Amino acid sequence: VKDTLAQLGIPSAPSVALFYLFVGLEGTKQQLGLAGNNLWISQGFNHDQNWHDLYFAEQPPEDFSKLPTCFLSAGSAKDDAHSVPTTTVQLLVPVLNKWFNQWASTKLKHRGSDYDSLKAKFRDTLLESFLFRFFPKTKNNIKHTVLATPLTTEFYLNAQDGASYGLNHDLNRFSKSAQLALHTQTHIPRLYLVGQDHLCVGIVGALMSGVLATLCISKIAAIRAFLE
Repeated sequence: VKDTLAQLGIPSAPSVALFYLFVGLEGTKQQLGLAGNNLWISQGFNHDQNWHDLYFAEQPPEDFSKLPTCFLSAGSAKDDAHSVPTTTVQLLVPVLNKWFNQWASTKLKHRGSDYDSLKAKFRDTLLESFLFRFFPKTKNNIKHTVLATPLTTEFYLNAQDGASYGLNHDLNRFSKSAQLALHTQTHIPRLYLVGQDHLCVGIVGALMSGVLATLCISKIAAIRAFLE
C-alpha cells in the first residue's frame, strides 16, 4: 500500500512498531491476582511530549520503563472456561524500528549477543516495572517468556519497517487523495481493497473494512448477513 501511495505522490509512513513480551505463568488467574481487563499504563499526562521524545530518539532510552505507554493484557484471564492452572500475559511497548537496524541483515534467532542482551533488558524492565508492579503475585511464577522486536514483526508478517498497524495515522493518511487511492473499489473491475490499511487501524478497523467490501460486492448479500 505504501508503494502504491508513493507512486501517486501521496506521502505515507509506517505506523508505530512494538516490542512484544509474551509470558507464561504457573497458577490460575485467582492465584496470581490477574484481572481480565486490559491495562494501558502511561508515563504521566503529557502524552504529546512523551510521544515526541519517542519519535525523535536516536537510541533506546536507558530506562525502558520511561517509554510513553505499556499495554498489559492477561489473555487467559478473560476466558471463564480456562481451567488449566497456567496463565498467559502479554506486554507491548512502542519502539522505533531504527533502534534495531544494525541487526536487520542478520538471521532470525542468530542475531548475536548484543541483540539478545537488548531484548533481555527490555524483558526484565517490563516485568519489574509493569507486571510485578501491578500484579505482584506473578513474581516467581514465570515459567516461560517469548520476546519479539520490530525485526520479528517484519520477518513473520512482512510488515514494512516492522510496523504493527500498517500505515501511520497522520494527516497524509486521511487526505482526500489517499482516501480515493485506498477506496474499497479499485480501478480494476472486481478487485476490492480490504484490511486495516484500507480503513483504519486495529481489529475493528479491519472488521469494518470487510463490511464495506461486502457492501460494495453485494448489497443484498450484506443485508442478508446482517439480518441473519
